[in-house]
Amino acid sequence: MRFTKAHGLGNDYVFLDAVAEPALWERPDLPQLAQRISDRNSGAGVGSDGIIVFRRATADTRVPGAHFSVRILNADGSDGGMCGNGSRCVGMLAVRRGYCAPPAPGAPIILDVWGHRVDVLRVDAPPGRADAWVTLDMGAPVLDLRHIPVDPSHVTPLTSRFHEYAVDGRICVFVNVGNPHAVVFADRIDTIRLGEDGPRLEKHPAFPQRINAQFAQVLDRRDVRVRTWERGAGPTRACGSGACAVIVAGVLTNRLERRATVRMPGGALEMEWREADNRIILTGPAEEVFSGDWPAPSPA
Repeated sequence: MRFTKAHGLGNDYVFLDAVAEPALWERPDLPQLAQRISDRNSGAGVGSDGIIVFRRATADTRVPGAHFSVRILNADGSDGGMCGNGSRCVGMLAVRRGYCAPPAPGAPIILDVWGHRVDVLRVDAPPGRADAWVTLDMGAPVLDLRHIPVDPSHVTPLTSRFHEYAVDGRICVFVNVGNPHAVVFADRIDTIRLGEDGPRLEKHPAFPQRINAQFAQVLDRRDVRVRTWERGAGPTRACGSGACAVIVAGVLTNRLERRATVRMPGGALEMEWREADNRIILTGPAEEVFSGDWPAPSPA
């Protein structure tokens, strides 16, 4: 089985090209494969935050007009939902492999990511280089607790601070951008015990589908630092959908402007939450690292 390792700001995935090998999309063991191939520690895996399988969209796609369908699985084999970094890589690979023309104004590459629409607006991929610069339209955020989802019986709304809730001793803003996020603003995120505070939020009973935790430190109204704990993957060097959640949470709480730079350990993303149409625009790098062959399972 051919695979490609690629990343956006160090948020790395193993990509399976089901355009070239359609049978990859139908593999019944994808959750188990994600666990094995993502393993960073045993020496038996490639090492990644999960796997991403993409194919040409079919007539029954949940996103009308989609060009490609995308499935994202976390390193633990669970449904990864949305991933801005992974979606940028899919756009880059689709253009580089000649599966579609580069996007143009009014003619985006449309991705169906687990039923969530993502428009690839721009792919700048210079010949002879492994990296590209990619812009996505991530759609509109969801703020209704029921659809994030958050169980309101386990959180306490702060009546004097709109959109903020107390949970597990933290003040959070909840946002869904194709997957659920809890954004926690802190004076200094370096003091956050990510290995303790992250999983405590991820698995709190308030979140029936678990949640991604974003710890954010505002540097000024156009600049914010973030550390991420992703459900099913743990600490990651970057999170594209998390950056979307942070810009939305920052605007809602009057901490950030609608255009801001989100800085993560792996690098920075340029973000805009447009007032005119409520859509989130994400711009950042994507890079192909290497390709290889994953051995077939041994006969029983």
